[in-house]
Amino acid sequence: MQRLSRTMLNSHGAYRAFMARLQDAFLIVCSEDIERISACLKSAGKTDADIQEMKDKDWSFFVANSRRVCPPKDVLLVRFNWVVAAFSDVQDAKTGDTDQSSKLKY
Repeated sequence: MQRLSRTMLNSHGAYRAFMARLQDAFLIVCSEDIERISACLKSAGKTDADIQEMKDKDWSFFVANSRRVCPPKDVLLVRFNWVVAAFSDVQDAKTGDTDQSSKLKY
């Protein structure tokens, strides 16, 4: 992921969103850990609605407290291609560029 981030301009408006989705594609959050965290929150007095709201608004809390695993290479390739396709037409608000290939840093 670091090698890929070096080839992109971090001034592009979609850089952070792209890198976040790429990290989600490369590292899958362990569902058992999410269930464990949810159970701890329930024992602390949170309702199911409160926990769901936390997941919607502060997913990073769950990710930071969970193990993440890399999927098998065939699944990883599909997930990677999906992220690239999802961001392929994103236009930079400052420059209006969609094609970053001419500005790659080597």
